[in-house]
Amino acid sequence: MRHRIKIIALLLCGILVACSDDNNSTGADATGEGDVAMLDAGSDSGDSDTLNAHKDADPADISAPDVHDTSAVDASDIDDSTDADADANDTTHTDADVDDAIDAIADAITDVDDVIEIDTSPDTGVITDDWFDPQSCAEDAWSAADALARLGSSDSEILDSQSLMERSRTCDSSGCGPWSTPAVNSLSYLTWSGGVTTRYINLQSDTTLVLYQDDEGAPMLSIRHDTHLAHYPHDHDEGILFGFPSQIIPYPKMRAWKLPPSQHPYDYTDLENYLGRDAQLHVSAHCARFEAVSPARDSGSETVREYVAVYRF
Repeated sequence: MRHRIKIIALLLCGILVACSDDNNSTGADATGEGDVAMLDAGSDSGDSDTLNAHKDADPADISAPDVHDTSAVDASDIDDSTDADADANDTTHTDADVDDAIDAIADAITDVDDVIEIDTSPDTGVITDDWFDPQSCAEDAWSAADALARLGSSDSEILDSQSLMERSRTCDSSGCGPWSTPAVNSLSYLTWSGGVTTRYINLQSDTTLVLYQDDEGAPMLSIRHDTHLAHYPHDHDEGILFGFPSQIIPYPKMRAWKLPPSQHPYDYTDLENYLGRDAQLHVSAHCARFEAVSPARDSGSETVREYVAVYRF
């Protein structure tokens, strides 16, 4: 509280000093003019005999003064005038004077109840780094026109690359437990199925968000696995697709690509698996937030998983 009062006191003191400076400037001008007048008067009084002689003389005998003659001007008079102005303009305040003034004003308003408080706390209603919080990307949604403006004359643009994160919790008829610590998601892909033999491979969900135009010129957003994008750089329609406005994808499918190991040369190279259910994408001018769940949100006694990624551009 005392700190806020000191701030207000400092502001009031600044106003008082500014007003004082204005008054001193006005006084300085008046004083300077007075000093000059007195200097002129002093000079004239020193020549009183000459003035009396002029009064008794015949006007015809008095010659007009030479307006260009400056020999009669005393340099000391000019210096005195300059010193007077300088003294009048001297409004220097010592640090001690300012501190005393601030303390006096602060003491005077200590008991005032209606002191204006300055809120210096950080703004917590903006973007958060918690991807599982929808506020991590909550700007106004992009329109199709916005997306096309972003593309310009390009057919496609890579917006950002991120690894999907997941967390899980157990839910039953009595409710749900706490969420687990978030971790990078990996999907298990079937690489071979023949008779009694099946093989799987786990691939981390490293993804890229691509903005592109489909064959009809409509803007689309595609979330692609990096392995699939690297092998099929132009097949953006093979990702998890969202249009404008964005729609919920009931069964989002993630496609990947993997070169078979030498011991299994006939394993599949084109891989795919479902990434939860009910995928949705909120996209704005500078970010996009992907979210999906497994199983569906209205599931019963099961382990619920949530998958998210926030792309920034």
